[in-house]
Amino acid sequence: LDLKPFYAGADVFWGGGFHRVADPFRHPSDGVLSLTNPIGSVMDKVRVGLLRLSAVSKSTETILSEEEETTFERLTSFGFSPEMIDRFFRPFLGGIFFDRQLRVTSRLLMFVMRMLALGSNCLPSAGIGAVADQLARGLPPSSLRTSCKVASLSPASASAPAFVVLESGASVSATKGIVVAVEGDVAGNLLGEPLRKSPSQSGDPVGTICLYFAAPKPTSTDPILYLNGENGGIVNNCTWLTNVAPSYAPPGQALLSVSVLGLPDYTDDEVVSKVQSELGEWFGSSEVSTWRSLAVQRIRYCQPPQSPSTNLKRSVSLGNGLYVCGDHRESATLDGALKSGRRAAEAVIQDSN
Repeated sequence: LDLKPFYAGADVFWGGGFHRVADPFRHPSDGVLSLTNPIGSVMDKVRVGLLRLSAVSKSTETILSEEEETTFERLTSFGFSPEMIDRFFRPFLGGIFFDRQLRVTSRLLMFVMRMLALGSNCLPSAGIGAVADQLARGLPPSSLRTSCKVASLSPASASAPAFVVLESGASVSATKGIVVAVEGDVAGNLLGEPLRKSPSQSGDPVGTICLYFAAPKPTSTDPILYLNGENGGIVNNCTWLTNVAPSYAPPGQALLSVSVLGLPDYTDDEVVSKVQSELGEWFGSSEVSTWRSLAVQRIRYCQPPQSPSTNLKRSVSLGNGLYVCGDHRESATLDGALKSGRRAAEAVIQDSN
């Protein structure tokens, strides 16, 4: 995948300027310099290290099944100050879980802390689609159909295998079974009663608006995440993708990604205007005036609801040749989605033998 790593830390905008919060194990000098900045106290920075140690001392399986509370409750009980929670954890974890209120289960907080301690945030040099391309390369060329929307499906019976009906009217027989790997609400619509008997977590999904801007040059060359440490505004975080993976734009151009949490009721033009106005305060209006809006993507279903209480290892086998996988059956992470898919594939193989 030719993975390109981010800087292990973030620049937090607060009080009219940026303040760096760095992983002291990977960037010792920056870690020391960040101890006295206003994004939390010195003891808050020490507690981040203790939280990290707590996360890496447990297995992933233990973390995802331990006693839980909300992420906000766990951070508070761990002793973090309101300033550290508001200025760092709300935008940082809010960008991961699409919820600045930090209502997500503490199991995912500890899972993320473990993953960040043991690995790095990265981007594939050819884009996130390279992950799917890599999986597809292991399959026979004729085994994939794309742009074929499914209208309905039927479970297997004593006299016939499960089958899928496409919107075109064509029917596809599934002798080994059907794996439904889509968003939780779409899975519910397709599977109906079988999924209602083994439901995913109830509640509304979380969404986001993702904006992309082209610029003649980035505001810095650091491959770092920028966070909104203040309570106002609609921007939660942004990053210069081309500082991480230069292949994401033509030579002489820079690509900026901006995340707005939720789906505020603004037109695309209004969202672009508000984002540029806010980032003008971060980076300077003269810089922002050179940017060109490329896309405004509204993603209604970014992640399923995952507030306590959670079951982060739901069954993937529904019986009668029907299987379901996705982040709504596991943890709402790339790791969880892939692991759920593997469990579904293993269940199909086992049931077919």
